[in-house]
Amino acid sequence: MLMQLLTNVFAAAAGASLVLSYAPFGYWFVQFPALMILLMMIVQSRSAKQAAWIGWSWGFGLFVTGVFWLRISISQFGGMTESLAIGATLLFVAFIALYIALFAWLLRRFIHVTSPLSWMLLVPSLWFLLELARGWVLTGFPWLSLGYAHSDSSLSSLMPVMGVHGVSWVVMFLMACLFAAKRWYAWLSLIGMLLLISFIPKEWTQPTGVETSVAVVQGNVPQRLKWRANLFDQWLAHYESLSATAPEAQVVIWPETAISGFEQELSPELERLDALFKQKDQSFVTGIVAGDRQGAYYNAMITRGDEAEGEYYKHHLVPFGEFMPLKQLIGPVMSWLRIPVSDFSIGTAEQSLLELKAQRVGVNICYEDAFAREVLKALPDADWLLNASNDAWFGDSLAPHQHLQIARARAVEAGRYLIRATNTGISAVIDQRGKLVATIPQFEADVMQAKVPSYQGETPYVVLRDWPLMLMSLLALGWVWLQLRWHSRDPLGTVRF
Repeated sequence: MLMQLLTNVFAAAAGASLVLSYAPFGYWFVQFPALMILLMMIVQSRSAKQAAWIGWSWGFGLFVTGVFWLRISISQFGGMTESLAIGATLLFVAFIALYIALFAWLLRRFIHVTSPLSWMLLVPSLWFLLELARGWVLTGFPWLSLGYAHSDSSLSSLMPVMGVHGVSWVVMFLMACLFAAKRWYAWLSLIGMLLLISFIPKEWTQPTGVETSVAVVQGNVPQRLKWRANLFDQWLAHYESLSATAPEAQVVIWPETAISGFEQELSPELERLDALFKQKDQSFVTGIVAGDRQGAYYNAMITRGDEAEGEYYKHHLVPFGEFMPLKQLIGPVMSWLRIPVSDFSIGTAEQSLLELKAQRVGVNICYEDAFAREVLKALPDADWLLNASNDAWFGDSLAPHQHLQIARARAVEAGRYLIRATNTGISAVIDQRGKLVATIPQFEADVMQAKVPSYQGETPYVVLRDWPLMLMSLLALGWVWLQLRWHSRDPLGTVRF
């Protein structure tokens, strides 16, 4: 019993070390020993059940260190006590770790019929499919996918071809090859993959020759004061004052819910802003809460200024933060605990791109950029991309840095510049290769100006998405399953490399 406990604690520590591979640390190479420890412990486990516990412990270590910042929004802004917020976060982490537990359980069950060659396909295929599932089930939580850690490694060149989850597949493939290194074909596969990575083209899209001058305004408004009605005029004047420092910009961008009010109640203020920016020959984009005649409310981005009015309504909402899943079942419990939950409506899946200075802009709001499917649906029509966010919910934690890294991956997958406008940081201009052109540090009120070139064309990932790897991974699992049915009644055993 004590030995099992120590084994699980060691697995949790190995999983926790993986957080160092992501922003703000950036030690992407830490992934390899952390994953090697996981695979070795799975192979050496006595049963599939023990392997599942090892996988769960490893996953718990990863997520409890990587996303423990969730407790900040739950306690400081969600109405829970600190102890309840920590408990809710740990419960969520325990659930997300089940994906790693399932990976370990399945891998251990398949070991007996797995040759080193099929192992080299089974390991990345299992991981890839479960990582995809984590991004879909219950609206999805794809945070800390392996591929995000490689925004600054040579593997980033794979993102326009295979996407972030494809990079995760390659990482696990390389790990499986190293694990089977006694076989000549494992080394051949390893060297072949590294050579393939080195020859992948760096550019898949083409600049149109048109540049747009943008000014991103980071207001740095404290979240606890943002929605106080008596401070509304102060915050609006604050954003206007900052915007006035960039008179030469063609497009002025304010972040998510920069205007802390309801669109239908702010007609005089919006008309005045519209006239102000028209006078300056500027387009203006801001976050606001929009409503319709049916009483629905949307987390929205709207345009005003010298072009026709446009809007984007957030489509992928945050469970419990922006809407209540299973409302009839869970709603009474949340009410009893006196936990306030927003009740936004979901914007339609297909919405028109915003037109800014004759450029078509694909917009996504906050958490949406964690989902490639939400961002890339604007392509190939979008000339550049805009993410408006408010990471003030998570304070001075890992979250804003991880979120910026996610946005960088979306830019690479799309082959487009991506502008990130946030309330308290980190606002950024990201080029089509995922490099940071300009940033505003956290907790500073400032204006960031940059020339944003428009791009056209499609990367392979925009066209094919995850379907090729999904099909290949399903075929690999199907083959191993057939081997299990045909050749062995006892699925457990010791793999021999």
